[in-house]
Amino acid sequence: MRLKIVLAILLTLFIRVSSNAQSIYYFKYHFPSAGDTVTYQAFMVRYDDGTGFIRVHYTDDSTHQEELVEMLMQEGYDVNKKGKVDSTKLYFQGYDPIFLRGDTELGYNPDVFWFQYDKKTGYYNPWGIVSPDSIDNVVDQGEYLDVRLLNQQDITPDFVNQFFDKGEDFFQNVTEVATGRGLTNEEKKTKMYLLIAANTLDIDIGSTCEEDRKQTEKVFGDLAEFLGIQLVKKSIYGQEYNKQNVETAIQSLNPSPKDIVVFYYTGHGFSQNDNYQFPHIALTSKTFESARANSLNMEDVYARIKSKGARFNLVLSDCCNNSIEGASAIIPVNLARTRSSNLPWDPDNCKTLFMNPKPTSILMTAASRDELSCGISSGGLFTTALRSSLMDFFSKFRNNVTWAELLTAAKNDTIKKADKTAMQDDKGVYTRCKQHPIFKIQVD
Repeated sequence: MRLKIVLAILLTLFIRVSSNAQSIYYFKYHFPSAGDTVTYQAFMVRYDDGTGFIRVHYTDDSTHQEELVEMLMQEGYDVNKKGKVDSTKLYFQGYDPIFLRGDTELGYNPDVFWFQYDKKTGYYNPWGIVSPDSIDNVVDQGEYLDVRLLNQQDITPDFVNQFFDKGEDFFQNVTEVATGRGLTNEEKKTKMYLLIAANTLDIDIGSTCEEDRKQTEKVFGDLAEFLGIQLVKKSIYGQEYNKQNVETAIQSLNPSPKDIVVFYYTGHGFSQNDNYQFPHIALTSKTFESARANSLNMEDVYARIKSKGARFNLVLSDCCNNSIEGASAIIPVNLARTRSSNLPWDPDNCKTLFMNPKPTSILMTAASRDELSCGISSGGLFTTALRSSLMDFFSKFRNNVTWAELLTAAKNDTIKKADKTAMQDDKGVYTRCKQHPIFKIQVD
């Protein structure tokens, strides 16, 4: 077996704007050109926020001992000798390897899994595998024997046991059959009130807001259907978008103490010389109307909704939180997607988040005071990150889920995405977008 030695490779971080949740790949490969007789099997999990892990299973050809290594995972684009990024080639490499089975004294240098961009589908697909050697700078080219994007039917107990012990939470989560779980008949009487306000007619950001609206309707609609509860939806957009209609919709909310209320806003926002840390939202799409006169502050919206007495309130806004005059154009860079695995949600995770017996209220916005909220044609960076975190925490991959962890994951993902997004000021100068979502959680 080839000696594997720790190798440092330049990593170029990137962002993705997609609707994927988890991508789970199985790779079987070897290195015949290097005279290596070992066959390796890898189980790679890529979360939509850019994190993930890899487990590699193989048998040492000298000791005939089974080995299992786990690594965290970093992603990057190819960089040529001149330092230029080639965004058509994407790689995944593990770091901080830990031996879970076998000889823990062995060194292990993670192989590099390469993906290539497919223009027809817009996805990056597995392309090749290499094993760099830091001693003699030789890069051994591997050969795939099997490559699969795993779905639920592929994840059988025997298959997963190659990479996870039966006592591990991951094994139990992805292999158990969800029988006798979910909501009781009484809990299914819960209603989810979904109120969306989206400035879809705005010349500059209307298309982005429309994508945000559709994404938000989809994820919460799917959640209500999955839980088996009634969805009461009101979307205010297009010609109906104005302050009066939003205020009327909020006033008309009449949840019971066991119900759920979700308010979501996407559009223009701004800060003023006041004590509010959360933005004022501009509820007009007419150029002749004053944004200030037709605005509400998100903290006031939150207080109004919380006063309705629902069991759970989630109040969200994807908008700028800077001076009302500080408009800018946003453009994306380095977008990448891998295909998602078709894995079911966990009913207990969804129930824990949205149906906790303790009344809970959350207020979150896309940007801190004096910051912009970045958006592109496929949606706002914050909205995309939050949706990805929701689907991640809904999944069977998560244990002991909490809103604090979920919102922190969405915040961090937004920060990373924004840092790789360019914005143009009124002078035509491009800079990186700096965006730090803020949130508060109140448990009564």
